Amino acid sequence: MAVETTAHTSNTIKRENVMKYYFILTDGKDAWIQFVYLPTGDYVSGYIRDLRSVGISVHDYDLWTKDTRPIAERTLEHVQQRMMMTK
Repeated sequence: MAVETTAHTSNTIKRENVMKYYFILTDGKDAWIQFVYLPTGDYVSGYIRDLRSVGISVHDYDLWTKDTRPIAERTLEHVQQRMMMTK
């Protein structure tokens, strides 16, 4: 499952100033990839902190590019396989 969200800030974000990140996430029952648009990399640590505060684990993240796509897909597969082995 893939989900796209946009980070909200008090300022209006111009589309050309944001970057698309992927995050490999788990909640103890499932693993998924989520896409998030953030204005700079400075927002990543706050986003991860917010996820962890609601019980979601972050296994990997990076900018979403043609080069990182295969890495993200393999990482998601490995996380899902590990979860299946522990059930």
